[in-house]
Amino acid sequence: MTPVATLGSVTAGTSKLVDVTSMVTGDGALDVALTSTHADNAAYLSREVTNAGRRPALVVTVR
Repeated sequence: MTPVATLGSVTAGTSKLVDVTSMVTGDGALDVALTSTHADNAAYLSREVTNAGRRPALVVTVR
């Protein structure tokens, strides 16, 4: 897998925006993985997390 972006450390209570346009090559599914090498205790949650307000969101902008 090739990295699309490098974000650096994160701050609690904030969001990060990553443009994944370069990953979209046509119709079909798109798999995305988040990884971290920082020791900032960030938690990356999935859609299965109980608190709906903490679930990740995919925002699609159509041009």
